Amino acid sequence: MIIHPVILLPKLIVIVLLVVMLIWLHGVLSAGQWLIALFGSIIFLGIFVIFMVWILGRMASKPGSVVGKSFVLGGRSDSSNGFVAADLGKKSLVGKTGITVSMLRPAGKIEIGETRIDAVSDGEFIPKGCEVVVTKVEGNRVVVKKVG
Repeated sequence: MIIHPVILLPKLIVIVLLVVMLIWLHGVLSAGQWLIALFGSIIFLGIFVIFMVWILGRMASKPGSVVGKSFVLGGRSDSSNGFVAADLGKKSLVGKTGITVSMLRPAGKIEIGETRIDAVSDGEFIPKGCEVVVTKVEGNRVVVKKVG
C-alpha cells in the first residue's frame, strides 16, 4: 500500500508541534503541571489519530475517491499479461482411475494414463502404487479416493 505524503504531513506537523510545545513547557511549568500537559498532549494525540483514521476510512469508502482508488487493484488480470485461469479441462477427470505415484498424505501425485497430476485424498493416507478414482475437481484441486 502506498501512503501518500499529503496524508502523513498533517500528522507529522502535529507531532512536531506537540514535541516543541512540551519541550518549551518543560522549562516554564513545574513538574506537576508539566505532567498534566504531557497527559493532555497524549490524549489529544490519541484523539487526533482516531480522527485521522476515521477520516481516512470515510475517504477510502468512496470508490471514486483518490484514497479509495489506492485500496483497489486497478489493473486487469487477462491472458495478454500472462495470467492463466484454472484448467477447466480437469473436470473431465471425474470418475477416471489412476495409480498413486507418491504417497498421498493427503496430498501427492497420481498418474492417469501418461499424465501426472497433483491430487489430494479425502483425508486418508493412501500408499504409493494404489489404485485411486477421481471423485471431484474444484478448480485445480483434484480429489481422489482409494478404489476398493
